[in-house]
Amino acid sequence: LKNDEHILGRACLEIVINLYKGLSMSLYMAERKKVCFVTPFFYPVIGGVETHILELSKELQKKGWDTYVVTSDSDRFGRVKGREEIYQGIKIVRCKTLFKVTFGEIFFPEALKEIRRINPNIIHFHGYRHWYNLLPFTLNKPCFVTPHWPDYRGQRGRGTQMLADLIDITIGKTLFN
Repeated sequence: LKNDEHILGRACLEIVINLYKGLSMSLYMAERKKVCFVTPFFYPVIGGVETHILELSKELQKKGWDTYVVTSDSDRFGRVKGREEIYQGIKIVRCKTLFKVTFGEIFFPEALKEIRRINPNIIHFHGYRHWYNLLPFTLNKPCFVTPHWPDYRGQRGRGTQMLADLIDITIGKTLFN
């Protein structure tokens, strides 16, 4: 299973790199290419999304990209100390968490300011049905969204499921077109 996961990860990496290349050859050939990943959690939090971003970042660095992660200052149960750090070559910027709606839905609006400060060539959002999924509509940059979401239908309360469905038929429909 471990080998299959590695093969799947490599295939995903190649797909993402080819998507980045497809944007524009002048962008891809730029002297300093910068990608900014946006996610609720990152190192020292360890999980599937965090590992995916870490591995993708390491491979992009080998291809000459500068990698940034804009994330919240939350871990699963508290706060991460330190606003900025570099981990395995990845520049991490942690933004203040204003509040949590659910376990993974964290509101850290300072992310928009930080993305603009970094001024990346590409912004890659990880997660779906998060507040920051609205940011591609406000940024004049190429944006990607990797959903990473399982369908929790049947595991949510009725109101939460109605909200998820509403997001899917409004923002989601526009975001993924």
